[in-house]
Amino acid sequence: MKLSLLSARVAALLGVCLALPPAVADEQLTPSTLEEHWAAGVSLDSGWFDTNKAYNPMLFHQWEDGKIVEDTAGTAAVFPNSDRYMCWAASASNVLLYLQQQAGMKSGHSSTYNAAADGTTRDKLIRERSQYAVYELYTRNFKDEGGTQADGIAWYTTGSMAYDYGVADSGLKDGADPGGFYSYTLGTTAADFQQNVLGVHYQMSGPTYAGDYVSYDSETGALVCEGVSLTYTDIFTAALDNGVIALGIEHEQQGGHAVTCWGYETDNGNLTSLYLTDSDDGTVKLLKVMVEISEDDGRLYLKDMDDYSVAICDTNGDRLGGYYYPHTDYDGWVLASVSSFKNFYLVPEPATATLSLLALAALAARRRR
Repeated sequence: MKLSLLSARVAALLGVCLALPPAVADEQLTPSTLEEHWAAGVSLDSGWFDTNKAYNPMLFHQWEDGKIVEDTAGTAAVFPNSDRYMCWAASASNVLLYLQQQAGMKSGHSSTYNAAADGTTRDKLIRERSQYAVYELYTRNFKDEGGTQADGIAWYTTGSMAYDYGVADSGLKDGADPGGFYSYTLGTTAADFQQNVLGVHYQMSGPTYAGDYVSYDSETGALVCEGVSLTYTDIFTAALDNGVIALGIEHEQQGGHAVTCWGYETDNGNLTSLYLTDSDDGTVKLLKVMVEISEDDGRLYLKDMDDYSVAICDTNGDRLGGYYYPHTDYDGWVLASVSSFKNFYLVPEPATATLSLLALAALAARRRR
């Protein structure tokens, strides 16, 4: 009796298994080939930064004639330095904040709005937009114009530009700080920056730009850099070895933009998506953006992702409503450059280095005795 009951149960179980659709069975048996790759110390939930511009999108809004509109005067009273076109500075700030974090340093928020961390809604709103002190250095010293993350970091570290472009205008305001806050250890020229700070810099938008130019061989369908074939996975792997990646992207109608890449995803070794933060998205959010390689020109195109809503607040931090934000439609945007940087914060200061050398010399002398 027990045997018959057991046989019936086994038969029923087999019946259920055999009744599974072939597609479901295949899906269960096929292992996933998706792999995530992150900068050191970064995950989906932590380790990344998203510095946002105050003026684009506007930080504060107000009611006017029954509509919610941008409060330009209110924003200017809190953030006197306009930054509509400084996406490059926001991305450079993300890189610097990350490198500081990896070196065990803390990153302070902006002091421009003269408010302590008092826990008010307004203070929380400003901090959620991640207005950090390092970003304030850029908005205070640079004109509200376009630029590149590499040039921003070159100014910060060596007081130079990333490359010798043969132009005199560096984008600095009259009377601006000359930069070069680490020039005593890193040098003062573009060549010093390239040797001591710049990790990799791949350029896809044309051979006339500085950096390692990546071209597309239409006959072989391969990317070529200095005679060597490579893939986009190769490029991002080399860049991620230094940590966070600064990306330049461009659009035929909308021009250029700068974003920060904290990781990427591959499927069977092929690049499929990027994890980005964007200074224009109005909130602190890590975005997963799908990518696709064009069969026509070999360029890496960004694709759609989900839209979302952000809170609209006045200068007191009171919420006025929600705003459906479609900026995250990256259709038509193509990768223009990939850059990453060595952690110069880990380079010892001259005094420390000298003391270390003296200590080693003393130790060697003692051992010889």
